[in-house]
Amino acid sequence: MREFISQIVVTLKRILFIFFSFCLVGPLSAQKMVWVPDTTVCQNVAFQLPVFLSGFDERDSLIAYQLRLDYNPEFITIMDISNEGTLTETWDSPFYLISDSTIFIAGFSAYQKGFPDSQWAPSLLDINLSIDYDTSCTTSLRLSQVQFFNLEGILSIDSLKGSHIDVVYNVPPFISGFPDTTFFEDTSFKLSLQPYIHDLNDPIEDLNIDIHVPDPLTLLLDSTNWTIEITPPANWTGTFNVDVAVTDSFFVGDSDRFQIITLPIVDPPEPFHLISPPMDSTFSHFNSFIVFQWSESVNLDTGDVITYHFFLSPDSTFNSDDTIQMANISHSMLSIKPSFPDGIYYWRVRAEDQQGLRRWCDKIFRISVLTGISGSQNNPQKCYLGSPYPNPFNSQTVIQYELDQPMVVSLKLFDVRGREIRKLFQDVQSQGRHTVSWDGQDDQGANVPSGVYFIKMETRKYIKIRKISLIR
Repeated sequence: MREFISQIVVTLKRILFIFFSFCLVGPLSAQKMVWVPDTTVCQNVAFQLPVFLSGFDERDSLIAYQLRLDYNPEFITIMDISNEGTLTETWDSPFYLISDSTIFIAGFSAYQKGFPDSQWAPSLLDINLSIDYDTSCTTSLRLSQVQFFNLEGILSIDSLKGSHIDVVYNVPPFISGFPDTTFFEDTSFKLSLQPYIHDLNDPIEDLNIDIHVPDPLTLLLDSTNWTIEITPPANWTGTFNVDVAVTDSFFVGDSDRFQIITLPIVDPPEPFHLISPPMDSTFSHFNSFIVFQWSESVNLDTGDVITYHFFLSPDSTFNSDDTIQMANISHSMLSIKPSFPDGIYYWRVRAEDQQGLRRWCDKIFRISVLTGISGSQNNPQKCYLGSPYPNPFNSQTVIQYELDQPMVVSLKLFDVRGREIRKLFQDVQSQGRHTVSWDGQDDQGANVPSGVYFIKMETRKYIKIRKISLIR
């Protein structure tokens, strides 16, 4: 029982000691540490080492500091001290003195609470140095003396840690010189990188390769075959620079610039299309002129001029002697008086520039002409049923058709339910072009109501149906 009471007394004494120590001294603070991270670099290269702080808090927000660092001048050259992006950036640059083997640094810092104690936090300052040695070696940058002061006096620093520097032998990658290249517009330029980028230590896939081309060019990098493809926009010509930079894991390397020149070529007129009259339009003697219209073809060559050649023919191959041609039209519209025989006609347009390059319209349009004019050449090569004109109609529409030889022909009208409402013609008819009209009445002479109807042309070897709309 006495032993148990003794243990309780000892425990109470310890608790009271800790309590009074906390009241008198305060909570234990984190260890204050000044340190420089270890690193691995290659020979004959400049790099930067930060000086970090750990364990400082908001009470140390205004700090004056003095540092001494020792180094081996056989391996290391100190270039300068910088504070850009560091805790001391808002103050003047730190004062420093570099001797043969020692750096003395002094300055002020506004330490900010909240930054993690890691190498990714802002540093106190940065030391810029280089390794002047041609082979692998090991050296160090040692913190030999540190003093920090705040408004309350000297701060006790618990730990110092310098930097252990491993120097490895490395041959940086280099570029043997990309050749300037010339190619024609509207093509792509492809180039293999491997004949021009060299590294004795690392394969090409371990290198950092940065290639820049200006707008509006596009760049495609094939990292499997290590080729690049540069594509200018369509019809783009000129001279542009391609910048190539290569670095290894130590961020040392080489860069090069070469030129690519795209030469112009003579471009044919751009595609265009027919607009009016559309496919299977019909014109009668009521039309004093037929207006033909097409979209304009764009001329890509500066200073060149496009003219148009118009063709209208009763033959879809345009080989007929009756083909109408009009050349050197400067605009995209043409009016023609239909003073030629009735029939089916085909029309198309060709664009031509001053270099003699040509572009045909994308399609051939077919029209029907019903003027009452007959021609001696009225000898169709096949049967054909034209579109009614006008369509839709109100009082009367005209249907034109062709027979390639004498034969029995039937033309009948049906409603949407398939019932025959009018027999327009049924008899033997000669070869040639013929017309028939419909006045909107049935076989009994009664007006049929508004709606959609179908005209059917039938011979022993040809059947064709066209739609007619009647609007009362």
